[in-house]
Amino acid sequence: MPTGVQLNSLNVTESKKDLMASSYELGESGKRKGCTPVEKLLAFIVVLALAVAIAACVAVAILAQRQAGQMGTKDEVIMTKPSTAAPTTEPVDSKICLTPDCVVAAARVYDAMDMTVNPCDDFFEYACGNWVKKHPIPEEKSSISQFSLLNDDLLIKLKAILEKPSPANEIEAITKAKHLYQSCLNEQKIEDRGLEPVQHIYALFGKWPLLQNSWNATGFDLIKLMISLRRYGTSPLVYHTVSTDLKNSTVRKLELDQPSFLMPGRDYYLSKANQSIPAIKTYLTKLAMALGAESEARVEQDVDDLLEFETLVANISVPREERRDYNKIYKLMTIKDLYTNISDKFDWMRLLSGMMNVSGVEIPINMDEPVVVYSVKYLRKFVDLIEETPPRVLANYVLSWVYKAAVGTLPKRIRDIRTEYNRVMFDVKQEKPRWKSCVGEANSNLGNAVGRLFVEDYFDETAKAVALDMISNIRNAFNNLLAEQDWMDEATRAVAKDKADDIEERIGYDSKAIKNDTYLNEKYKYLTFDPETYFENILNKSKASSIEKLKKLREKVDKTEWFASPAIVNAYYSPTRNTITFPAGILQPPFFSKNYPKAMNFGGIGVVIGHEITHGFDDTGKNLTKNGDLKTWWSDTVSDNFKQKGKCIVEQYSNFSVPEANMNLNGINTQGENIADNGGLRQAYTAYRAWVQKQGKEEEKLPGLKFTPNQLFFLNFGQIWCSSMLPKDAVYRILTGVHSPGKYRVLGTLQNVQEFSDAFNCGRSSFMNPDKKCRVW
Repeated sequence: MPTGVQLNSLNVTESKKDLMASSYELGESGKRKGCTPVEKLLAFIVVLALAVAIAACVAVAILAQRQAGQMGTKDEVIMTKPSTAAPTTEPVDSKICLTPDCVVAAARVYDAMDMTVNPCDDFFEYACGNWVKKHPIPEEKSSISQFSLLNDDLLIKLKAILEKPSPANEIEAITKAKHLYQSCLNEQKIEDRGLEPVQHIYALFGKWPLLQNSWNATGFDLIKLMISLRRYGTSPLVYHTVSTDLKNSTVRKLELDQPSFLMPGRDYYLSKANQSIPAIKTYLTKLAMALGAESEARVEQDVDDLLEFETLVANISVPREERRDYNKIYKLMTIKDLYTNISDKFDWMRLLSGMMNVSGVEIPINMDEPVVVYSVKYLRKFVDLIEETPPRVLANYVLSWVYKAAVGTLPKRIRDIRTEYNRVMFDVKQEKPRWKSCVGEANSNLGNAVGRLFVEDYFDETAKAVALDMISNIRNAFNNLLAEQDWMDEATRAVAKDKADDIEERIGYDSKAIKNDTYLNEKYKYLTFDPETYFENILNKSKASSIEKLKKLREKVDKTEWFASPAIVNAYYSPTRNTITFPAGILQPPFFSKNYPKAMNFGGIGVVIGHEITHGFDDTGKNLTKNGDLKTWWSDTVSDNFKQKGKCIVEQYSNFSVPEANMNLNGINTQGENIADNGGLRQAYTAYRAWVQKQGKEEEKLPGLKFTPNQLFFLNFGQIWCSSMLPKDAVYRILTGVHSPGKYRVLGTLQNVQEFSDAFNCGRSSFMNPDKKCRVW
C-alpha cells in the first residue's frame, strides 16, 4: 500500500531533506549451527539431486519451446523477431555452470520471462511478462513487485524471530520490541477496550469539535494546540522541527517548512482528474460518527469546511517541481527575522520556544536563534489564511490529524472505515494481515533491536567482503566514466572525483550498535511498552521519538550514525553524510548472491550500488560537497551543461504514458531517481566488463539458457523491477512519487544504453534503441 495511506501511529511521518534513495531482500531458512558430517553429506546429496532435477526440467521446457519455434537455434541470439542490427560480437561458446546456485538462478530467470515478446520491442515485458501473470496483486495491496515479495518474505522471518520465547538473559531492548509487537497483535484486548483510548486523546488535545454540535471557541489557542501535537511528532499547517543544517551539516538548526496533507499530496486536492475529495470526506464523516458525533448533518458541514480549508492550504503551498533546488529555497533567518520577513501577525517565538520547552528537551531559545526556512512563500500566505479562517474550522482540521492517525490502534469496526477509504482511493480491498502490520511496527520503531535478532539468524557475514569488492569496482567505473564527460571542465571534474572517492560505504548493519547490549538498551531507554496497551505504547513511542529528535538541537551531528536498520529491503544515499548504505535485507537474490554469476550480481546489487553513488551527483545531490554541505562547487558553464543533460532525461520520462493511470510520468519530480538509475546501470556494466577483462575470459552460461553473460546482466537488471500496479496506485505514484514505476525504470534506462541494444541486436530506431539517447553520467 502506498506510504502514508495507513497511519498506525500518532507520529505522522514527516519527510526530510536527507533525501534517501531506493532498493531490496530474501534470505535463508532458520539457522542451526553444528550439523554432523552425516547430515552434511545427506544435505549435499539432496541439493545435488534437486539441482539435476531442476536442470532437467528447465532443459525440457526450453527444448519444447525451441521445437515450437519460440526460441532461436544454437547459434542465434534469443529473440522472436529478426533484427537488422549487426550480431553481437560476444563469444557464444562459453561453458555451462552446473552448480546448484546456477541451476536455481537459471530457473529464476527463465520463470519470469515471456519469450514470445521481442526484447527490442518491450524489454520489460520480455523480462517480466510471465512474472506479472504469475503474481496477481493481493487484495490487501494496490501493487506488487519483486520488492514487495522480498519484503513479505522478510516479514515472515521477523515474525518468527519476534514470537520466539524470550531467554532468561534477553536484553531489555529486544524485550521491548517483543512487547510492542504483542500489544499490536492482541486484537482481543483492543476490541475489549473499545473507544477507551479516545478518552486519552481528549485529555491530551481536547475534544474534536466534529463530535459536538455546540463548541465553545473562547478558549481555543491554535499555537498551543500545534505545540501539543508537535510533542507527539505531528506538524499540521506548519512543519516545525529540528534538523541537520544543509549549509553546515555538522550542526542542527530549527526548521520551518510547508506541511503535509491529510491525503497523500497537494495534487490530490488540485488535480481535476482526481476525484479524491469525496473519499476523504466520507472517511472523516464516518470516523466522526463512529466516535460518537452528535449530528451527522453537522459533521458533514464541518468536514466540508475543513476540506475546503485544506484545499486552500494546498493552493498556497509550493509545487514539488519548484522545490528541487535547495540553493533556491534555503533561507537562513533568526526568529526576529520571521516577524519582519514573513509576518508579524503570527507568534513564531511562542511556537518555536514552546516546541523546545517540553519535558525531556527544555532548551532555551531567544529571538536571535537561527531558523532554516524552506518555504517563505507558503508561510507568508499561511498567516493570512488562518487570520480569515473560523476557529472551529482550524480546530477541526488540526485535530483531524490526531484522530485519523489513531485509527490503527482502535477496534476493527473503526479500522474498517479506513479500509473502505483505501478501497476507494487505491482499490485496496482489505486490511493487511494484522501480524504484518505489527511486525512492521516493531521493526520501524525498534529497528536495531529487531535487526540484532535478524542478523544473528540470517545474515551471511562472508557476503560483506564480496559486496565491498563490488563497490570498489563500481567506484572505479564511476571515476572512469567521469573522465569521459566532455561537458565538464577539469576543475569541476577533480572536485567530483574527490567527492566520489570520499563516499563511505556501509554494508549489512552497524556493528557497534547491533552487537552492543549497552548501546541498544541506552538507545531505547525512554521507551516503555506494555503487552496489554497498544494505544499507550504508540503514544509513548511517538512522544519519545519526538523528544529524541528535538533534544539534539545543540548536539553535534554524529555522521557515523546509521539511518537504516538491518532488516529492510532497501538502500540509501545520505547527501549530508556522503554515505551509501546497503542493509542486510537487500543482500539476497535477485539482487545478490555470493554464488551467482557476476553478471547477475553486477546487474542486480551492482546497479543499486551505482544508483546510490550517482545520487551524490543527481540534480539535488550535486549541490552538496563531499562534507555534506550545501555549496556551489560547479562552474556556471558546467552547471548549465548539466541542466541540459538533465533536461533530456526529464523530457524522455515525461513522454512515457502510463495506461493504468491514463497519465504521463512527471519527469521533473522523478528526475533525480532517473538520473541515478541511468548512471547506476552504466557504472555497473562498465565495472562488470572490467572484471571480465581482468579474468581474461567470459563467464560460464546458465544451464538450459543460452544467454550470453552480457544479456544475463541486462536480464537480471530488468527482473529486479518486475512489478504491476492497479490504476489508482499508478495515479498515486505519478502524483506523489519520486521514482518512476518499475516498468519505466527498465525501459527508460535501457533505451539510453547502446551496449544493451548491441547485446540483444536491437536495430536502430526500434523502441528499445531510439536514435536519441540521454546521458548525464
